[in-house]
Amino acid sequence: MKKKRPMLEYDGEADALYVALQHASVRETRPLDDHRLADAEDGTIVGIEFIDVSGGVDLAGLGPEKRLVDELITTSGVPVKILAG
Repeated sequence: MKKKRPMLEYDGEADALYVALQHASVRETRPLDDHRLADAEDGTIVGIEFIDVSGGVDLAGLGPEKRLVDELITTSGVPVKILAG
C-alpha cells in the first residue's frame, strides 16, 4: 500500500490552515494554545490546525513535526508568514 503524502489546506475566508501529517482517523483534538489545535490518533499527532493565520503561524514547540510543517507551508505558496522556525 502506498503511503499518502502530508498535505496542507488553507482557508483564507476562515483565516485557518490545516496540516495533515498522516492520513488517519482523529480520536482526539487538543489545544496547544489559543491559535493551534493538534489532532491525534492513539497519542500520535496526525494533524495540526492553525487559527488566525493572517498574523502568522507559530511553529515553536511542535517537536519533530516542526520541520515538516515548515517545509509544507514554505513550499505551498500560501500567503502565511512563519513566526518561529
